[in-house]
Amino acid sequence: MAQQTKCRKKTEARREAILDAALEEFAAKGYAGARMEDIARRAGVAKGTLYLHFGDKEGLFNGLAESAFAPMHALAKEILDDKTPTLRERLLRFCGPMLDEQGCSRTARIIRLVWAEGLHNPKLVAPFYHGLVAPILELHRENLRLAAHEHPHPALQRFPQLLVSPIMQGLLWQGMFKDKAPLDVKELYIAYLDIILPEK
Repeated sequence: MAQQTKCRKKTEARREAILDAALEEFAAKGYAGARMEDIARRAGVAKGTLYLHFGDKEGLFNGLAESAFAPMHALAKEILDDKTPTLRERLLRFCGPMLDEQGCSRTARIIRLVWAEGLHNPKLVAPFYHGLVAPILELHRENLRLAAHEHPHPALQRFPQLLVSPIMQGLLWQGMFKDKAPLDVKELYIAYLDIILPEK
């Protein structure tokens, strides 16, 4: 049993090393320019190990995206199970991983990468939409339903994208202009919530 646990941890650590290396290579060279051999070299594994874990480069890219949204699904379940927080509190808790490190967290970097690649290859990022974007929109619709007694603006139910749009804008800004005009993404989002969901 102890040996199995040790092997499982080793496999998980190797998978994480591959994903970290893939993020660096994809971010530096784009999906088309990244090579599996370079990712393997950066991760310190044989090239065949990448194919063993992910099948091909597209599978590796999808695995990277999944590594960002899997913990967000778990967090979403926790939030929905707790009926006491206000809508504002729910949003701040859920969006925390994207707001950490001034919009430069691993999650934020993966979201920016998927966003950039989606402009050139919509098919490549389709799993990201079905695995993260659509469930997030559904989560926010449920959050709005639970917060009906707070009387949020009806437009938010019709356009739940409004609840996260400044975060996406902030992540894009940090990716493009962080060195010239850094933005406090968390403060930006709090200011936005002050406008659409003022504390009473």
